[in-house]
Amino acid sequence: MVDIKSKNMSLIRAYLAFCGNISAEEAGNEIMLHLKNGGKFDEIMEELKVAIENSDFFRFLKERSEEEDSESKTEKEEESENTEV
Repeated sequence: MVDIKSKNMSLIRAYLAFCGNISAEEAGNEIMLHLKNGGKFDEIMEELKVAIENSDFFRFLKERSEEEDSESKTEKEEESENTEV
């Protein structure tokens, strides 16, 4: 699963757009204004991180992703063994 810190602004923008019933562009503008005025997103990011980690939906996605990664790794190992013979 993608590290949450690498997607901070996208997540915050989507959340703000959804909750504020505004466009993604408007949400981005609000975020930029907040940052220009010295605002931070540490608190909301921590809350979103906890919510995502405790979400059944995101747990399922993580498990599925890990299974797919494992299957892909196994397939690559098998292909490598077959080409070595």
